[in-house]
Amino acid sequence: MIKRVISFAAIRRGHEQSLKDLEAVHLQHLQDVEMRHQWSKQELVQDLNTRLRKAYWALVKELREWLDETMWAEDVSLTEFFCTVRDEYDGKLVVCLEAQAFSTKGFGTITIPHPVHFREGMAVRNKLRDLTGCEWSAIEYDERWVEITLDAIKE
Repeated sequence: MIKRVISFAAIRRGHEQSLKDLEAVHLQHLQDVEMRHQWSKQELVQDLNTRLRKAYWALVKELREWLDETMWAEDVSLTEFFCTVRDEYDGKLVVCLEAQAFSTKGFGTITIPHPVHFREGMAVRNKLRDLTGCEWSAIEYDERWVEITLDAIKE
């Protein structure tokens, strides 16, 4: 009987030591995980930035291919058309024009949307909707199509 008590006490001491060892290992593991978590936040941000850049340039590349394939006129692709517009307006794709008009206040200058925004711009916005799966709002397509098109027609 005494033998069993001694062995039980020895087992218990060993068990208590094992629990302390397990707690130490667990604490070390938690500290390691926390270190990795803090480190991975920075890596995550870098990874997301890299992925976003890659996705953006993949979108630009797909748009460029479409612009090259789509004809604006018989012998002029949309790429050539947008390059002409960009060169004509000092590196910008025109969205608004100033025009002379008569109103109730008299004759003066007003700002109106450029036809490119409606015709060719709408074709580009529709293609972007197709390429992105309509993930953006209409306002986002209106705000982004010019920049994306300018990146697509860079030579």
